[in-house]
Amino acid sequence: MTRATTPPDVRGRLVDLAVAAGLVQAHAVRADGWIRAQRCPHGCDAEARRGACNYSADGRRFRCHRCGEGGGARDWLTARGESADQYVAAAPVMPRRRLNQRWPIAAGWAALQARPGWWRDTVADWARDVRGWPPDLVRALVGQGATPPLDDVAAGCVGARDERAVPAAARPLLARADRLDRRLMIAQRDAQGVVRTVRYRWHRDGPPGDGGAKTLALPQWAVGPSAEWGVSLLGRLDLAAEAAKRRAPILIVEGGPDYLVAASLARLGVVGAALGVASCGELQRLEAVLSPALAGLEATLCLVPHRGDHADVGERRMAALAARLRPHDVRRVFVPCDATGRGDLADAAANVRSARVLAALIESAR
Repeated sequence: MTRATTPPDVRGRLVDLAVAAGLVQAHAVRADGWIRAQRCPHGCDAEARRGACNYSADGRRFRCHRCGEGGGARDWLTARGESADQYVAAAPVMPRRRLNQRWPIAAGWAALQARPGWWRDTVADWARDVRGWPPDLVRALVGQGATPPLDDVAAGCVGARDERAVPAAARPLLARADRLDRRLMIAQRDAQGVVRTVRYRWHRDGPPGDGGAKTLALPQWAVGPSAEWGVSLLGRLDLAAEAAKRRAPILIVEGGPDYLVAASLARLGVVGAALGVASCGELQRLEAVLSPALAGLEATLCLVPHRGDHADVGERRMAALAARLRPHDVRRVFVPCDATGRGDLADAAANVRSARVLAALIESAR
């Protein structure tokens, strides 16, 4: 395909072009953060799970979370096989009002972790009844008695609660869960382990009642631009480094449910630690912080790709990550696929009676 040229009059107007092409809804355009689209210029769609593609508010960049492609206006035009002349007259889109007050994400998350009794049952019901995970895996996820849940998960309170008892830092997080009606919360951290943002996930069976994506992220006006901290990790690098020192395997996954399974396996002692990112398009950024964290160590890294994704992008991105993580002992774990040819770790966990079966799968990886 011939690479498109980009005249100066459309540079910095990528969001306007995307609205004119019908890839971005005008009401979704805001003056800060990233703007979500359900389809990217290459044709990837979100399959109702999450936005496939994001556009920067400054109108200069796009990034697809499914195929991993991105760039500026010239790359966007090339992907669509179009000329900039078609968009010179595109009307500028006025963004929504900018909001400047950030939420105290880390403090709010700590407040929720200090009160697991508010939400432990909601997480357990989701893991057991919606996901179908085995009892030992659910117990590892939510804890038991004095053992707390994993500190990567929380949930909005489904029943009535005394708002006066809710710490001020946690109120925005819980209010967001109420408004979105997506109660499950999964923390994302920076390279130092600080919780920087939260992903909200549909907590019931079937598709969300509002027809939207199962998973929604916090807006960047609430958390700040992600460029401030870089990659948003599921899990902690320091725990991965400690596992490498013990010569215990580290499980690397894509997606929130897969990470919760992996972290629960780590709590059960099946693996030493778990790490992940929300989408395969972020795996390269994971490598950029993981390699320095493992410098001087001989790590065993078990990579679990999503299988059957559009154009096998999950497997291809994990294969590329495996090549970059040499000379560590890198192994790939291929979970079984269903009748549609798709498979991931979270779905595999729903088809076993005990986490011990998943342990055997991981131990067989080469």
